[in-house]
Amino acid sequence: MVMAYLEYISELLYENDCVIVPGLGGFVANYKPASLSKGTHVSFNPPSKTILFNAKLNHNDGLFIDFVASEKEISFNEARDEVFAFVKQVKHRLRTGERIDISSVGFLRNNPEDKLEFEPVYDSNLLVESYGLASFTLAS
Repeated sequence: MVMAYLEYISELLYENDCVIVPGLGGFVANYKPASLSKGTHVSFNPPSKTILFNAKLNHNDGLFIDFVASEKEISFNEARDEVFAFVKQVKHRLRTGERIDISSVGFLRNNPEDKLEFEPVYDSNLLVESYGLASFTLAS
């Protein structure tokens, strides 16, 4: 069950700038323009999204639960109950020291002070407009 919901977060971030998982937190995408870096080699990076996590964005805006309901072809109330069970399971796994990997997005873990931390994946590009574009380096 957990893996499917983690994949839903990734899928939703392709099309949305904010995905709130009720009771867990919000994944916020910010546009990052293309960049060119010059040094001993010239590197080009296409535009992308950088992902941040805010545990205080945990109210239900409907997006995530609606998506779950649609994907699983169940009612909104059933999807809400499943999402709450998913969040409970994730929080339990985090409390036991497990790291929760979210494909193409990053991972969640509890730090030594028992605070939720998010580490984004930097080599993934969730910007639909940049689909298929890769970073490259030119040798001088």
